[in-house]
Amino acid sequence: MNLKLLAALITASLLISCSLAAQETESGGNPNTIPLRISYFGDNLIHPGLRIGSSLPLARKVKVKTYRSKKSGSAKKSKTKLIEYTFDGNIGFYTQPNNHFGIPVGIGLSRYRTINEKKFSTGWSFEINYLQRLYNIDTYTIDDDGNIEELTTAGNGGLAFTLAPMLRRSFGQKNMVAFVKPMIQLNKYNHSYNINYAAEFGISLNLRKK
Repeated sequence: MNLKLLAALITASLLISCSLAAQETESGGNPNTIPLRISYFGDNLIHPGLRIGSSLPLARKVKVKTYRSKKSGSAKKSKTKLIEYTFDGNIGFYTQPNNHFGIPVGIGLSRYRTINEKKFSTGWSFEINYLQRLYNIDTYTIDDDGNIEELTTAGNGGLAFTLAPMLRRSFGQKNMVAFVKPMIQLNKYNHSYNINYAAEFGISLNLRKK
């Protein structure tokens, strides 16, 4: 049931993103690049893992504000603000020793802001993931006859909601971007949701289309 819900969310998000891209006059990014993100993913900051993903540009807006300098009333300065929205997809894994091996896969929406074409930019991201846990410890169950049996592929899964601020720094012609992304998560575990923390440290490479 959870897998069906995730598939429905992905389909709905794709339809919404296509609609937004068609309606927004400044939609889209550079059609000649495909961003590939590769990062360290730390569940609870200390349980190591890896995450990869990519993004689809939704909208891009440029705002220019002109104002007079405080030092000289006649001199004018301008401030350029670039706002970007992206639809994201991610898949990864992490390992928690003596507990479980986690596989999160999901979608997200991100907003980035860059001032005066600086190398640094800030942003926010909201994600909906499906987290599958596979226990890496001995797990047993009792069958209908009362016998104890060992389970070889025991685990559980559920939806995970993530809210994360981001800090990015571009290099060169923005063909590589380094980013830091601390996360606060609401993860489903059995019949309830628990607060969890994680973090990403990685790079994003713009791969050229052929």
